[in-house]
Amino acid sequence: MQRLWRYVGIAIFWIAWPIFWLALPHTRRTRILIIHTKKILVVKTWISNGKWSLPGGGLHKHEDAGHGVLRELNEETGISLRLDQIEPLAKNTYQDTGLRFTCHYYSAALIKEPPLHPQQLEITELKWVDPASLNRDNAGLDVLSAIDAYAESKS
Repeated sequence: MQRLWRYVGIAIFWIAWPIFWLALPHTRRTRILIIHTKKILVVKTWISNGKWSLPGGGLHKHEDAGHGVLRELNEETGISLRLDQIEPLAKNTYQDTGLRFTCHYYSAALIKEPPLHPQQLEITELKWVDPASLNRDNAGLDVLSAIDAYAESKS
């Protein structure tokens, strides 16, 4: 049933894409790279292109990016962090599926694996994965950009 639900979400995404393109010409978004034992937390959202993404989402009007990423992380995964537990990674503009976003990237390395509570009706799958297993075929640009920015920050 979960697989069917995901395919319905993918179909809705592509059917609604022209509306997204018109209504969201350039939005501010956040993403957070959560790292635990050399794995990262990725999500699949119901209405999406079906690729892995990072927890995060759109910022509310006048919302600080740091507070926004913490809000989105908690909403989507149930993980609660404080501002002093996250590190800014990068800020860039990218295009994904024809939509343009300014994205604020953050990272957090966790010592203990937190319990995960996916947001009902939005998150269809949460998974800890080896970053080396992600590529353009199975992951969005947000994931790949964050992994690159994190590797750069550690070198």
